[in-house]
Amino acid sequence: MAKQAWQILNLDEVWLLVSPQNPLKDTKDMAPFADRLRMCELMAEDKMWLKASDFEQRMGTQFTADTIDRLINNMPQNVFFWLMGADNMAQFHHWKRWEDITKKVPLVIFNRDNENDDWLNSPAACTLKKYRVSPDNNKADCPNWRVIDNDTLDISATDIRMADDIGTKKALLHKKVLDYINLKKLYADPKI
Repeated sequence: MAKQAWQILNLDEVWLLVSPQNPLKDTKDMAPFADRLRMCELMAEDKMWLKASDFEQRMGTQFTADTIDRLINNMPQNVFFWLMGADNMAQFHHWKRWEDITKKVPLVIFNRDNENDDWLNSPAACTLKKYRVSPDNNKADCPNWRVIDNDTLDISATDIRMADDIGTKKALLHKKVLDYINLKKLYADPKI
């Protein structure tokens, strides 16, 4: 997804903001923050355009709206886009100050091939319908949002963590990340 956004929207960089804890997700199957940050650093180390960031932890933010406020206040010279999966857009209306988010950053929604389009009927998508732009539109005035079909992987992070087939994981994960998971014995599946 990061590479597609970088290429399609002609972005300078894509940042992987590692969240200390998503308030809408269970921590049961999550690796510790330091390990998740390290895995993102390993993925990014050979890509000049990709950055792993602990910004949310350093700023003490838990909610996207607060993170975006801090990003804009700390780096007013930058233009930020918010990248997220269609599964997040389906429940975006539950996010703290979601409407404020849409007024501050353009949204980039990634749709997986196996996902149905029910999320397009979500309260947020319906509210924002008139602000939808073409996938390659990189305009920064808000609100605006675009949908990019994720043509690289038809799988979620949860699917990867829960996969029983080690071959599947090896094929999907960056080799250094897989090695790190094995070294640290992360996630519940002892076969990984």
